[in-house]
Amino acid sequence: YEWAWYYLVGTPSASPCLVTSAEAAGARHSEVRALSDLYGVSGGVSGISGGNTQGAQTAVHVMGQSGKFTIYDEVVGKSDPNAVTVRMAALRELDVDGNQIGTTGPVKHSISSFATQDFTIEEPELVSLGGVSATKIAFHSPLSTIGKLMVDTYVLEESGLVGPPGEEWDGVKGDVKWSIRLYDWTFCGCKTGGGPNAATETAEYIDIDIEISGKDGAPQKTGGNLKQFELGGGINLELSDQVQVDGAWVSMPAGFPSMSMKGGTTVFTFRFPRFVTEAVYDPLITSGAASTPTPAPTPVPTPVPATAPTPAPAPAPTPAPTPAPIPAPSPAPTPAPTPVPMPTPTPAPTSEPTPAPTPEATP
Repeated sequence: YEWAWYYLVGTPSASPCLVTSAEAAGARHSEVRALSDLYGVSGGVSGISGGNTQGAQTAVHVMGQSGKFTIYDEVVGKSDPNAVTVRMAALRELDVDGNQIGTTGPVKHSISSFATQDFTIEEPELVSLGGVSATKIAFHSPLSTIGKLMVDTYVLEESGLVGPPGEEWDGVKGDVKWSIRLYDWTFCGCKTGGGPNAATETAEYIDIDIEISGKDGAPQKTGGNLKQFELGGGINLELSDQVQVDGAWVSMPAGFPSMSMKGGTTVFTFRFPRFVTEAVYDPLITSGAASTPTPAPTPVPTPVPATAPTPAPAPAPTPAPTPAPIPAPSPAPTPAPTPVPMPTPTPAPTSEPTPAPTPEATP
């Protein structure tokens, strides 16, 4: 794991030295902030630690053994009183009735403790969660010969919706989303292990116990929400009752996830249905400021402009009664002009013709 040291601290000036496996197991861890330093991005400024939104920076410390990681404010350091610790506690296969199976024989289908389980820590990388930028660090381990377990942790680099469909959370920068993935699994009942009853002990579920603690110790339910828990310091744990099985989202059996007390420790149990390829579960650890979807701001009602009162219509003036038309006086008939009597012309006196002289007869 020398590469991890070089990556986080820098190349030493002296030659590297070998370490024992015990030293490596005790020292193996990774800080998500390392990627932030490398790429110039921040692990969070938003309140994963007690709502400190002024300069808080989220860091995730992953142990190379036991499957344990701690979330804290790097500004405060690992002694952060609001730090949250998550630890894999146990795993077991169950039959259809919820009875534990595969407890005998050379191949056990259960793990009673992860304390000595070695995990490989992957190099941090910048990824996208449905369009929301996040810094991811993954760690994984084979579980005997029955399957593999991987835990992905994501420190959100920006605000956005994350989580299963229909149950998305309004995450903010610095919140930590994490997922549990089971894959490459050989369920009890395959006749390759699990004792003499392997053929009849057929696994239908896998239960994983995870211990989660914060400032206040035992998480407290927030009001009537059965999937939201206060961890103290303003930090909440958001759970879902959905699990992705072979690429399809389905509901966990009734009553899961569940919370119980075991030996004074709070344990959350997640039940995974049987799968072919893989099963994935996605919870979220968020500051109290983003524990519930942010309601849309109530719009200030736009005042309706006061309309000038509509004046009562002025009554149309009662028209004065139209006087009956006064008939124009009939013009007096124009009297026919009295003809001027024309004087009878005095006839000129007729002159009597002078008689021609009577000629004398010729004798």
